[in-house]
Amino acid sequence: MSHSLDGATLRVERAVKHFDELCEVFVAFREANVDKVFFKGNPGPPQNLTISFDSSLVIPPILSLIVSDCIHNLRAALDYLVYELAILDSGAIQDGTQFPIEDDPKVFDVRRRKHLRGLCDDHVGAVEGLQPYKGVEWTKTLRAVSNPDKHRHLVMLQPQVSPSIMVHFSGMPGDFEFTVSGEKVYLKKDYAFTVGFSDGQLPVIETLNRLLVKVGETINAFKTEFK
Repeated sequence: MSHSLDGATLRVERAVKHFDELCEVFVAFREANVDKVFFKGNPGPPQNLTISFDSSLVIPPILSLIVSDCIHNLRAALDYLVYELAILDSGAIQDGTQFPIEDDPKVFDVRRRKHLRGLCDDHVGAVEGLQPYKGVEWTKTLRAVSNPDKHRHLVMLQPQVSPSIMVHFSGMPGDFEFTVSGEKVYLKKDYAFTVGFSDGQLPVIETLNRLLVKVGETINAFKTEFK
């Protein structure tokens, strides 16, 4: 490897491959299950739309496995980062290092003694700046979605209403006709649902995409520290 953080970068790239696989498998799953999505519109005031799913619409385990693989690589990339920083700063391999994610500065201060052993104060401060108690939401999210996986079972997923549903206006029929303010719109069933984490209902694809970007940015930001 030509750079000390090449291992961390490869972990991020592996996570990207899992993410691409996730999107491909999910699209096929969604298209195969459009008959399990139901629309119910209320044309009178208030004009609203209810989306429900058949009880047989269950997320297949393969999707959970792919999500777990993606998350595992993202956490590993951050652990690799701390491992290499410890070698850079101390000149030796440090056992037990990992990237901490804490809500309490007191807990961080205690755990830094082991998890950030060997890091100089500047690098400890940089890692601390990425903690949830510093207002960083993406690390908190990464911890939340990765903890179940670390406890040796697949990430639990479930179908949820998509945050953005494909809508066609009059002249472009879809699967369901709905009138809004006197104008007909048509909704597509295969865009009506997505997959979400069962704990907290975060949409999986959108969440992982954001985490991929943030972890990748973090690894790249530290590359200049290595000569």
